[in-house]
Amino acid sequence: MDRLPTHGPELKIVTRLMQSVALWPYDYDRHLPGWLRGRYHLSTVLNVLYYLVWLFINLHILVLHVKTILDRLDSFQDLFLILVTTFIYCVMVPVSLYCQLYYDKNVELIQMSMLLFRKRSAAGITYIKFEPTKQFVFKMFKMWMIGCMFGTMHWAIYPILQREKILPFQIWYPFDVHRSPLYELAFLGQVLGQYQVGMVFGLAGSLLMMHIFMVCGQFDILFCSLANVYNTAMINSGGYKLKLATARIMYKSSERRPNLYYFNEVHEENLPDAPRTKTKEIAALPQKHNYLPKLSNELATALDDCIDHHSVLIKFCHKMEECYHPFIMMKLGQIVVQLCLLVYMTTSQDDLTLMKLMNICEYLMLTMTELFLLCYLGQTMKVQSMKVGDALMMSPWYECGAAFRKRAQLIQINSIHPVRLTAMKLNDLDFETYYMVSMIIRSECYLLIVLAALVLNTAACSQNQTCLGDVGDGDELEAIHLRQKRWLTMIPNGGVCKCVFSSVAPVRWAHKVVRSVNLAVNVQANYAIPAKIIWPHAENFFKERVLSADYVDNSRRDLYQLLERMIKSWGGDGRECLLKTICQTAETPLHHNGMIGEILDLVFT
Repeated sequence: MDRLPTHGPELKIVTRLMQSVALWPYDYDRHLPGWLRGRYHLSTVLNVLYYLVWLFINLHILVLHVKTILDRLDSFQDLFLILVTTFIYCVMVPVSLYCQLYYDKNVELIQMSMLLFRKRSAAGITYIKFEPTKQFVFKMFKMWMIGCMFGTMHWAIYPILQREKILPFQIWYPFDVHRSPLYELAFLGQVLGQYQVGMVFGLAGSLLMMHIFMVCGQFDILFCSLANVYNTAMINSGGYKLKLATARIMYKSSERRPNLYYFNEVHEENLPDAPRTKTKEIAALPQKHNYLPKLSNELATALDDCIDHHSVLIKFCHKMEECYHPFIMMKLGQIVVQLCLLVYMTTSQDDLTLMKLMNICEYLMLTMTELFLLCYLGQTMKVQSMKVGDALMMSPWYECGAAFRKRAQLIQINSIHPVRLTAMKLNDLDFETYYMVSMIIRSECYLLIVLAALVLNTAACSQNQTCLGDVGDGDELEAIHLRQKRWLTMIPNGGVCKCVFSSVAPVRWAHKVVRSVNLAVNVQANYAIPAKIIWPHAENFFKERVLSADYVDNSRRDLYQLLERMIKSWGGDGRECLLKTICQTAETPLHHNGMIGEILDLVFT
């Protein structure tokens, strides 16, 4: 049952954490008496029972949340946090089931990484090790798990600090939960449920992260081996000491390329102690292809070793894709539904308070951060796999013969198509997916900003005694919703007004990695807004919120006078130019020129 190799304390910690919440099976036979080991499928029965215990904890909290929602349908707008929590517990059931069903595939991936991954690159002027990658991976695992557990378990701290019998989730129970020991049992059930949420989502995501970062470290090792392939051939031949010494001097005096490797630091090889590979004889080539025969056997041996390593990495990535594409689909579905729920709760609330707005912004930030991390992992693996072809171009391939060049074509062909992570083979997990979702979320962020301004405006208006002073008591609500022109409320404590004039032009990027690059030129002007503003037509901030009948709007006249003065300062006839522009705009409208044309039509007609 427990076929997973647990060499090393880090991997053992990951395994035990997965088994603690019944995501992976545990070998109970080792704790049974000798005459019961392997009989009656006792280990399988105990694993099923343990899984049912955690499933009951999840389902009973889910059922109580659903009952709470059904009882409060008349006040549906107050159920934002309960709706989000209900959906999270709904998703946790298929995620935990996925971990059970794909246990064998995860074991196969871990065994491949332990048995087939290289510990260092091939011998050369420089080399890199795999150990820094492993250290970084397990450091990220700890940070990931601490963040997940803190995000789910901090709810349980508040009732303890308040010293009141308040449950983390205010949901329906068929009994009085404020009495002991029912309160303690309900509190324990909710704490275990939150612990399960943090462990399930944290472990499933961190295991994917560990696999991706480790294969990225292996691509670094392959990159270094390919870049040093000619030096490797010279080391394996046992000669060329002077040429190797010259190459080392040139390397020390050359300028280093920054960010060449994703994780690892470059070390200089101790040439006398460099590891050597046994050279194999290759088949003789026809005379017309037998050019540059120097080091042909050594170069073919070194490049064959890189081809084998590349094949292992491609096979590992394909197995990882087969193992994790259902999980990625569930995570993307969860993120999309949560974002839709956030949009709905934002637009449907009539009494949106500042606290509710902060909760919505918090969930929006956490959801987008989780989406960014997943897309970042997929994009990183894709870019790392495409660097293999660039490594061959860094090697002196032009000094190699036909045998080397034929083998190099295999690597070039395989590196043209990058390895990918997909969601059920439907959508790639990369920055394009993140951009697509971000375009949807950007409109929601604008909506949140507008709503935040309205909330602050309403709060400030409620504290001002002269607000809407000209409106009768019975018509105050009706006056607030009037579709008339109103003043934009400034920040009471002052602020900064920024005017930005920019020009953006796309830049063509001739690279096989799809990128979107734009050149932007900005001209900014910042103006400080004083804390106390003297309005030209109002006694205070809110006097002109509902305009009176005798108010005359002089904004167009003020703009025309400003344009006349500007043109006159440039040496022209401001009034004649302005009149000519107004006549030309009225004769030939500019609405076909998009938003800028519509603005000009509005200003000059």
